[in-house]
Amino acid sequence: MEKESQLNNNPNPEIWTFEIPDVHPSLNVWSKMNRWKMNTLKKQWEHDVFYLAKQAKIPFFNFPVDIFITYHHPRQTVDKDNFSPKFIMDGLKPFLIDDNIKIVKKLDWDFVKSDKKKSIIEIRRFSE
Repeated sequence: MEKESQLNNNPNPEIWTFEIPDVHPSLNVWSKMNRWKMNTLKKQWEHDVFYLAKQAKIPFFNFPVDIFITYHHPRQTVDKDNFSPKFIMDGLKPFLIDDNIKIVKKLDWDFVKSDKKKSIIEIRRFSE
């Protein structure tokens, strides 16, 4: 994947995107799993996010960024707070000098109704 957004064909080289062909489970679903299954699922998501970001040639960010996630989900109504992107952010850690608020300036996510589940990750160079 090139360094330009494939979501909106933005020629800005300060935007990087990649796609995850699924949506992670909600916190309600995840919290009801037994501990072993919870940890296994979280580690699998971290691995998959890392692999897909690497495959998309996401660079190492040693500067502040904004991260926006668009979840494509078949349900019309979802509780936004049940889809905290912890699994995704942990998978992105190897690409960030740090994942604290000095580097990840903004983190947000939204939902689009879709027949096919997927997550689109967009990382932008932070600008004040």
